[in-house]
Amino acid sequence: MDIMKLNSAETEALVLKNLKHQSMKSTIYLNGEFLIVYMNKAAEDLFGWKSDELRGKSLDVLKVENLSKQIKDNIKNVLKNGGSYSLESTSEKKEGTTFFCELNFYPLYDNNRNLYGILTSQRDITEKKLLETNLKESEEKFQALYENIPSGTLIIGQDYIIEDVNQRTCDITGFSKEELVGQSCDILCPKGSRSKKCPIWVEGLDGFQGMDTTIKCKDGRENPILKNAKKITLHGKQYILESFQDISERKASEEALLHAKLVAEEASRAKSEFLANMSHELRTPLNSIIGFSQILNEGTFGAMNEKQAKYIQHILNSGNHLLQLINTILDLSKVESGKMELYCENFYIQELLGDLSIVIHPMAVKKNIRFELNELTDNTQIYADKTKLKQIMYNLLDNAIKFTYSGGSVTLTLELIDNELQVSVADTGIGIPQHAIDSIFKPFKQADLSTSKIYGGTGLGLALVKEFVGLHKGSVWVESEEDKGSVFKLRLPQQDPNNAGH
Repeated sequence: MDIMKLNSAETEALVLKNLKHQSMKSTIYLNGEFLIVYMNKAAEDLFGWKSDELRGKSLDVLKVENLSKQIKDNIKNVLKNGGSYSLESTSEKKEGTTFFCELNFYPLYDNNRNLYGILTSQRDITEKKLLETNLKESEEKFQALYENIPSGTLIIGQDYIIEDVNQRTCDITGFSKEELVGQSCDILCPKGSRSKKCPIWVEGLDGFQGMDTTIKCKDGRENPILKNAKKITLHGKQYILESFQDISERKASEEALLHAKLVAEEASRAKSEFLANMSHELRTPLNSIIGFSQILNEGTFGAMNEKQAKYIQHILNSGNHLLQLINTILDLSKVESGKMELYCENFYIQELLGDLSIVIHPMAVKKNIRFELNELTDNTQIYADKTKLKQIMYNLLDNAIKFTYSGGSVTLTLELIDNELQVSVADTGIGIPQHAIDSIFKPFKQADLSTSKIYGGTGLGLALVKEFVGLHKGSVWVESEEDKGSVFKLRLPQQDPNNAGH
C-alpha cells in the first residue's frame, strides 16, 4: 500500500482516524522512507511550516540533529518489531531558530501488519534542557565548592550515618572518603552519636556556630576543631550539614601564651620578692648613714666649717631621697606580690588636707606656683587607708608641681559623685603626649625620657598611685594635652565596698 499515492481526502481521513486523540500534540505523518505526508496544526505552529510546503520532503528539512541514516534504519527496525523509538535532539524552525526537541516514533501497519507509515510526535523541550543544564552547572559548582572549601564538611542523616564528606575532612582526619561514607558518625565523634551525647541532632536542627570540640582521627588522635552545623533538606529528607575547622595551631598558640603568661607571672613574683628583700637589706645601712649625718649636722661632735656642713647636708638629703625611693620600691613589690595590706577606717577627709598643705604649700611657693584647694563644704567621711590615701594625694600633687612651670598653678579639687569620692589634681604644666598616656602609670615610665633628666624622678610615683587606688577598688585616669597641662582624677568608694548596702 503506497501511502504517497493516496489522494488528499483519503490521507486526511487516515490521519484523522489515527490521531483522533492527539489533536493537541504536534504530529507529523511520514511514509516508510521518512518523507513527510502530513503535518497537523500543532506541528505547523511548532515548526512554522505549512503541511503543503513540506509534503513529499524528507524529515531532514527540519534539521533534526543526530537523525543519520543509521539512526533511521534503527528506528525502522524497532518499529517493524512492534516497538517505539524516542530521540532527544535539536531541530530548526522555518525562520532559522534552533530549539531542543523530543521526537517519538510510532509504527502504522496495514491489515497484514506491514509497516506502511510512521507517526512522529514532537515536543519543544528547550526549557527542560535549560533547566537541566542549569541544574548540572549548579551541581558542578556546588561540588567544586564542596570539595575545595577550606573547612571539613560532612552530610549526616537522622540515623547518624555519614552520607558524604569532602576532601578536607579526609585531610584532617586521615580517613578516606570510602572509609567514612556509610559509617556512623561515631567514627569521628569522641562523645558518640548513638549514645545521644552528641548534640548534632539537638542544636543542629536550629543551627549552631562556634562550638569548640574535638574530632577523632584515624591514628587515634583527637584533633581540636571549631564546629558549625545547619539543617538542610535534600530530596525531601532532612540532613545536617556539619562543617569544622582545624584549630590545632590556634590551641597550640593559646597554650604557648598561657605558659608564657605563667612564666612571666612567676618571674614578676620573683622580681618583687627580690626587690622586697633588697629593699630591707639596703634600708639598714642607709638608716645608719642618715642617722650619723643628722648627728654631724646638729654639731653633736663639735662645730664644722661651712664647707663640711654643706657636704654633710648633701649626704643627708641624698640619703633621705634614696630611703624614699627604696620605700616606694618596697611598697610596689608588696602590691605586686599580694602582700600589701590595707588598714581601712572611717575618717573625715578634711583631716588629710591640713597635713598635705603643710608639705605642698612650701614646695609651690619655692617654684612660684599658685596652689588652690577646692574642698568639700561639709565634713565628709570616707572608708579608706588614711596613710595610703595621703600618699596617693601627695604623689599626685608632688608630680603636678614638679612638671608645672614657674608662674603656673596647681589645683586640688574634692567632690562627692554617686557615693564616690573624686579627687582631681589639675596643673598648667608641660602636659603629656597622647602616645604616652597609656604608659605613665607603669613603673619606671615617664612621658619622655628627657623629662627625667630635666625634672628628675624615677617614674614610680604614678605607678604606686594606680596600685593603691586599685587596692581600694577605685579607678584613676588622666586627661592631658601636650603643653596644655594635665588633670589627674581618681575615684574611691565612699563606703566599705564589701559592706555596701548593710
